[in-house]
Order: sequence, then structure tokens, then C-alpha cells
Amino acid sequence: MVLNQVERERSFREDAFKAANPSLSITLQPHRRPAWAPRIDRTTVSPSLTLSVVIPAYNEESRIGHTIREYATALHDIDHEILVEVDGSSDGTADLVRDIQSEYERVKLVEFEDRLGKGGGVIEGMGRAGGKWIAYVDADGSTPPNEFLRVASAAFADGSDAVIATRYWDRAGMVANYGFLRWTASRGFNFLVRHAFGLPYRDTQCGMKMFRREAVNAVIPEMKLADYAFDVELLWRLHQSGFKITEVPIRWDHRNGSTVQLARVASRMFLDVLRLRVNP
Repeated sequence: MVLNQVERERSFREDAFKAANPSLSITLQPHRRPAWAPRIDRTTVSPSLTLSVVIPAYNEESRIGHTIREYATALHDIDHEILVEVDGSSDGTADLVRDIQSEYERVKLVEFEDRLGKGGGVIEGMGRAGGKWIAYVDADGSTPPNEFLRVASAAFADGSDAVIATRYWDRAGMVANYGFLRWTASRGFNFLVRHAFGLPYRDTQCGMKMFRREAVNAVIPEMKLADYAFDVELLWRLHQSGFKITEVPIRWDHRNGSTVQLARVASRMFLDVLRLRVNP
């Protein structure tokens, strides 16, 4: 069988990777379009607001209420909307959001029965956003609203296409707040990403990022990753496309109570970025 050009390039990259890493017994499967591949044409959503904030929430019934109320209060003077994206949750997260909607009319629920992954959920939320600027934050409230507003102020004034928060300007404070094991794993992953993709950013995984609508629309159709490593691909595609990305240091309040299993997620993220690098 004669390989087409795409297959030839993928085969060459995979052979080169294996030759450079003979001790790794990893079979790098080619990427397929994820099952969540955007279910809405974002180009049909007209920007009518200044800011949209997407909050992905998977089984976050115990924490999401406080986060929504804090953000809704802090953003009161900005023309905004808060889109809480819930997919595959088995607890009362969606019902709680519906209750909160009676208190805050700018809160919207985007719900799916099946699990989309963190990246898939964020992208679905962004696809329904009506803001000229689109941000996403974690459901646990680790980014305090006053820190979010500092990043937003930088975005509005800086002329950048994307502004991302970084947690690692204060190493001592971060280790104490985050835990040594988690901090070490995070820095190791960032080292891999910076060297494999040529990204200059100190913190690709901070759960607080903000984008111009046009920048997101330009790269989302090419996205392949749907889970925790999706931030890497999103920043890489923006960087490759020439968009200006600025980092802003923030105070990060790590919150306990996450259901994420560090070892399992870390290994999955590692394999995802390797596959992406071999077969972009």
C-alpha cells in the first residue's frame, strides 16, 4: 500500500521518536478527532458581551456554589455571563446551578449527559460564549475573583490576544500551598512541554486563562486533545499561529477536595503530549 503524504510524515516522526528514545516501550497511536468534537458552530454566536467566563464542573456539587456566587458578585460591574459547563456528573452539580440561576440571571448552564473531559467541556462552553473576551477558571475557586480581575484588567489594556495566569513566581509559597509532590510533578511536566513544543510560558496548566474571541475561533477547529493536557495544545496552536500571549503572576489558593488522581492524570497527560508532538 502506498502511504499518502500525511501518513508518511507521521511514520517518519514516530520512527525518529523511537530511535531517540529506545528505552521507552510506548506505542504512539495516531490522534483521532475526539468524540466531543464541537457540537456548535461558534462562528454563528454573535459577541454581545464584554466577557464570558466558562467554569467546567464535574461532580463539583460541594464547591461550585461558592465559586459562582463569588464571581457573580465580583463581576457585577462588567457586562458578562458565567457559563457553568457540566458533563457526565453523577451528583447534584447541575441542579445546584439551576437553583443559583434564580439568584443570578447572568449564570447559564451548559449540560451534557456524557463525559467530555475537562478540555472538551471547556471548549463546548467557549463555543456557546457570547463575550468578546472568553475566560475559563476552575470550579474550586483556586483563582480568587480579585486575582481574576487583575488578569482581566491586563487583558483589556495590554493588546494581547490571550492572557494566562502563572502560579510559579513564588516558589516557596507555591510549594507550601500546593504540596511538594504535586509541585514537582507540575514543574517536570512544564519542563517537558517547554522543550518539546518550544513554548516560553512558565505555567501552561494554571486553570485561569483569557482569550480574545477571534483567537479562540482561529485554533479550536484544529484541537485534538479533550482532557487535562488540552491547555498545552491550545497555547501551542495559538503560539504557532502568531497570536500574542502574555503571562500574569497571580496568588493561587490551592483548594483540597479534588477527585483528580495525580498519578493517573499525570501519566495520561504525558502520553497525550507525546502523541500530539509526534502527530500534530
